[in-house]
Amino acid sequence: MYLHGEGTKPDVKRAVELYTLSAEQGIAANGKGVEQSLTTAREWFQKAAAQGFKDAITALEQIDEDIKRSTTTSTDDQKETSNRSTKK
Repeated sequence: MYLHGEGTKPDVKRAVELYTLSAEQGIAANGKGVEQSLTTAREWFQKAAAQGFKDAITALEQIDEDIKRSTTTSTDDQKETSNRSTKK
């Protein structure tokens, strides 16, 4: 936000301070240091997208693809496991 001046004027010094603070607390935008959850990530990106942040909209599209892919994979895995059980 501060780095690129999204919603405020650009302030590289403040951006570095906040990135450093986040890193020291084990918090990162990529989910490292926190419990990873596509659902929670989607909620936060949705809030940012509602404020017009273009990167958040792109992130939402990627998360939706990831959720769809993981749901499809889980469903396929369940079908495969079920098929193995019935073949015994």
